[in-house]
Amino acid sequence: MKRIAMIIGMMSLTTFGFAQLGSNQQRPTPPTSEEMITKATKDLSLTDEQVKQWQEIHKKYGKPSEDRQKGDETRKAMGKELEATLTKEQLVKFKKMQKNQGPPPRKQ
Repeated sequence: MKRIAMIIGMMSLTTFGFAQLGSNQQRPTPPTSEEMITKATKDLSLTDEQVKQWQEIHKKYGKPSEDRQKGDETRKAMGKELEATLTKEQLVKFKKMQKNQGPPPRKQ
């Protein structure tokens, strides 16, 4: 009987320990505007003029909104402006990059 109680106790502690590990993990922070522009410059071969345009667009939209619906609208508007600065070839690459990116991380 003691042995069974000890086994159940150890299993409970192990389960609790693993549950705690998963809850402490944090989501990655979203990249800064500068990091996104640097990556786009490399991946899309942005010209100096396009980099300036992207910087201005990022300044215009600033920080994302806490309101999810407003944030989604802002991201869409910003995306349209960014796309307007690209050539056809760059736009194809940009769309593929967005498709592979996944949803933005959410605050907990």
